Amino acid sequence: MRNHLGQLALLAAIVPAFYAQAQDKLINQKVLPLHVEVEAAQTAIEACAAKHVAVHAYVVDANDNVKLLLVGDGAHYETVSGARRKAHTAVMLGRPTIELQKALAANPGLQFPADPMSLFLGGAVPIRAGGEVIGALSVGGGAPEQDAECAQAGLDKIQPYLQ
Repeated sequence: MRNHLGQLALLAAIVPAFYAQAQDKLINQKVLPLHVEVEAAQTAIEACAAKHVAVHAYVVDANDNVKLLLVGDGAHYETVSGARRKAHTAVMLGRPTIELQKALAANPGLQFPADPMSLFLGGAVPIRAGGEVIGALSVGGGAPEQDAECAQAGLDKIQPYLQ
């Protein structure tokens, strides 16, 4: 018993020191500058506007924090939550939501992790830098295929920043 208490005392002394040391480390994270996020979202909205579709565009970071919401002229408020949920899905699963939508259509028994925030409709693309998902761009307001094309246009526009 006494030996056991000694081990616990030693552990109690080591763990806080180790934890404090781990907390002192800086976090390195790739983050898009705001002007790049705006450029991606604006390009996506303009791509849909050229098709006479009014949309919202969301940008989220790697932790699914909303960084930006742009509302296209004439976009309806009811599509905001869908765009947000698609952005969540793309950043969490690291895949374009149009791919996930098609995978579910082709395999109705396919199951993804249960997440009430997820939405498996086209319109969101993950943003990758060096193979790492650093965020997602989402569009909502058109048909899923239209939203997916517009989101991809926004992503294509900012590719030079992601090299």
